[in-house]
Amino acid sequence: MKKLRNATRHLPNIEWWRESNLFLNLDRLSIYGKAYVKFRIEPWTISITDSEIPQPTGRLKRRIIESLLDIYDHWEHQLAELGEPYYLKIWLYDPDFRESQVVCAIGEKINHYERVFNKVDEPKLFHPEHYGSLQKRLKGYRWEAHIDDIELTSDIVGTRDDYDTITRYEQMQGWFRRKTKRAYKTYTLDDGRDVHLIKRGLIWVGSR
Repeated sequence: MKKLRNATRHLPNIEWWRESNLFLNLDRLSIYGKAYVKFRIEPWTISITDSEIPQPTGRLKRRIIESLLDIYDHWEHQLAELGEPYYLKIWLYDPDFRESQVVCAIGEKINHYERVFNKVDEPKLFHPEHYGSLQKRLKGYRWEAHIDDIELTSDIVGTRDDYDTITRYEQMQGWFRRKTKRAYKTYTLDDGRDVHLIKRGLIWVGSR
């Protein structure tokens, strides 16, 4: 993984991103039943698994978390004024921190988000003291550890006809076998396809 050079130059962009997302679009929320804001500034504008772009660390990471907390505060105030149940959480991804976000939902979408992640088998402890000046704010939240995973279905590789060469086809078969050996859970869909769940890390889900 490459080292991020001159990380502090990203701080003004983080502030712009924070201010742009402080206020929840209630009209869109009423239409779609959900809203979220991911951390997205250059060079973290897209989600790429195993990307060579370094994860934010140190001061940069703390500023992003602080921004997520600020967004949560503003959204919480707006949602409380709706006078109806809502889902509002911060998702902190570890180690894939770039995927961290604030998520909210109303109506029928609430149940979906309450069940979207698999919980870890054994309880884990979140450590606010690892985040310096943010420790007090983070202690004001309840944090639960969930599994950050990817799903691979048994048909993802396809058939020999999907590839230009048999070598490429066999390479993909080998890749699939290596990946699925790491699956922590496998289940079968109604259509007969197997789904393999492979752990990438943790998601700390926080709310007040």
